[in-house]
Amino acid sequence: PSSLNGKSVLILGGGDAAFDRGLRLSGIASSVTIICRGRTSALELLVKRAINAGVRIVQDAGESRPISSGKGALVSTRKGVFCGDALLLCIGKGPNTSILPTPLEKLSLQALTGETNIPGLFVIGDAMAGEYRQLGVAVGTAIASAMRTGKYLKDKYGIQGTSDGWE
Repeated sequence: PSSLNGKSVLILGGGDAAFDRGLRLSGIASSVTIICRGRTSALELLVKRAINAGVRIVQDAGESRPISSGKGALVSTRKGVFCGDALLLCIGKGPNTSILPTPLEKLSLQALTGETNIPGLFVIGDAMAGEYRQLGVAVGTAIASAMRTGKYLKDKYGIQGTSDGWE
């Protein structure tokens, strides 16, 4: 968060996580705007606190489309284009696994590393841990998966990691 000190921040999402992040950032960012696809679903107390902290809330914005920009963040919605220095995505309670080549429930997962039965595909964080939506779980599985990914790249393509190696 210190890298966002004095910056303008856009947050996509309308739930508790978006409003919690918005409140936390309101004390250090120059401005915080929460963009909600529909109506906010956050706890009323969080919404009131965000408003009191000066967080701008845009409801019923429809689908938001981040636009590639050389500097900062641009988000296009039916309510207009929003500009900021940073963009945070706080959307969805469940992991979005639609980009996987096979449904998550059909993948064979190794619990500690996130390695799947598809060579080179690793699953981490909420997608792997399911109901255990905790940062520690995400970080732990990400580290294990990164190490296994490094080993995979070394074994398959001869790509070397850092001077300390992959393991």
